[in-house]
Amino acid sequence: MGTILGEGQVGYAVRFDDKTNINTRIKFCTDGILLREAVLDPTLSRYTIVIIDEIHERSLYTDTVLGLVSNTLGDATLRDNIKVVLMSATVVADKFKDYFLKSGCKVNTVLVPGRTHPVALYYTPTPVITTTT
Repeated sequence: MGTILGEGQVGYAVRFDDKTNINTRIKFCTDGILLREAVLDPTLSRYTIVIIDEIHERSLYTDTVLGLVSNTLGDATLRDNIKVVLMSATVVADKFKDYFLKSGCKVNTVLVPGRTHPVALYYTPTPVITTTT
């Protein structure tokens, strides 16, 4: 994208470190940061798309965010222009689908088969020593 992280259109926010600005369009953040934003603004009005990856790694923060988001998605009078993408390589999608359907949300499921490209594994005969600078 030709941008400097945190100065252009791509940024991140983690505890005690926020590298976003008014021009940020793509923001990576922890589940704790997203929860704080959802508590202050339950409709997440700053966002048009929220992607939660590794949804199978459940936490109190993520589950609470999902509850707040399902309320927003289930009530079109609150917001009708937000998309939520839940991603996981191992989760049973039907559980999340049923949960959001019960909240009145429109739900689509996209299943991507295993590896879509061949993967080759190579091992070194001896351990590799790494150093940090």
